[in-house]
Amino acid sequence: MRIVVTTRHWSRVGGAEAYVERLLQMLVEAGHDVVVVFDLNRHSSGPGVAIPEGVETHCIEIEGCDAVIGAINAMEDAIVFANSIESPLFTRNRAVRHPVALYVHDFVATCISGTRLHRRPTQAPCGKTFGPACLVHYFPRRCGGLSPLTMLTSYRRQELNRRMLSTFELVIANSAAVALHLGRSGIKATVLHPAMCKRPGMPRTGFVDESRRSLTFVSRFEDYKGGGHLLSALPQVATRLGVPVHVTMVGDGRKREEWERDAAAVARRFPAITVRFTGWLPEEGVARIYEASDLLVIPSLWPEPFGLVGLEAARFGLPSAAFAVGGIPEWLSDGVNGRLADGHSCSPVDLADAIVRCLADVEDYRRLSTGAVDRRAMFAPDVHLRSLESLLESVVEPH
Repeated sequence: MRIVVTTRHWSRVGGAEAYVERLLQMLVEAGHDVVVVFDLNRHSSGPGVAIPEGVETHCIEIEGCDAVIGAINAMEDAIVFANSIESPLFTRNRAVRHPVALYVHDFVATCISGTRLHRRPTQAPCGKTFGPACLVHYFPRRCGGLSPLTMLTSYRRQELNRRMLSTFELVIANSAAVALHLGRSGIKATVLHPAMCKRPGMPRTGFVDESRRSLTFVSRFEDYKGGGHLLSALPQVATRLGVPVHVTMVGDGRKREEWERDAAAVARRFPAITVRFTGWLPEEGVARIYEASDLLVIPSLWPEPFGLVGLEAARFGLPSAAFAVGGIPEWLSDGVNGRLADGHSCSPVDLADAIVRCLADVEDYRRLSTGAVDRRAMFAPDVHLRSLESLLESVVEPH
């Protein structure tokens, strides 16, 4: 097939870009004719999406939307596999003439802010169905900012997204959690979990350093990613484990300065706790962090659509500790490949308990590490690719 893969960012800012990078390689290796379109050029200091040799690329920000649409429409017998609904390609009355299959990575069209997160009275996932009632809860529950104009603009945009979803030939959700909310908004979606790379994982035989425990956090530094909750949980973790605890925070974002101050305050009060901030790292840099760690912590307060980072870390034998929110329980099973904390209260106390239960006993840790590697193997690229090819072929117009 000739497949036009579209995505929002050329910079590798999150799980969608990690998926697209992996997908491009899988499609090329399977012999498909692949073209990739980015809405935005690279703007961050972090790594960009790697493009396999020979793949044609276009960038709307550089070339202009009309030129890119013209290039796509000049292709014969193509299908567009979109990874963002908010591309200019789809806001111009469907000017793209080919069938479009949308892979939904987030809660687009099902939430005003897109995070499905209440910030008051405490930060917790939202289980409400998107609709006019959201406007009533927006300010009391702090679903977003404090601007009425932003609220109305965002609501209209998500309503438009919901109507646009109904025009696509196929909608695929990356988790049952995403498909559930799409269904409540009247959009039928097929669930297809992301795939991992082919490289096999290796279970751990024990902790990296018996004299301490090493935790890793890899994410954008935004409040809903829960880095502050992780820092708040550390004193209890160190006290209960009875050994020094080292945390590596990989990423960047608006909360970095605040979290650095909080980490310094925790370290002053508890000398057994050390926290290091690395900024964004290339894939090989993150791999080295994983190799030197005992556990990945995913303290997300919003309902992560899937949480791909946990399976990425599992290649290095790392179990995960996370709140049971969104799509995370679809790959993380308590006591199998890590531990889940209560996803309703999302409290630092519960997070600390999940972390301690992962690291308190070396025999249990070995079992969780083996479970992490085994669970990751269930998301094999060949299984994902066969399912995706079948779905795309179902909507390709006959020659």
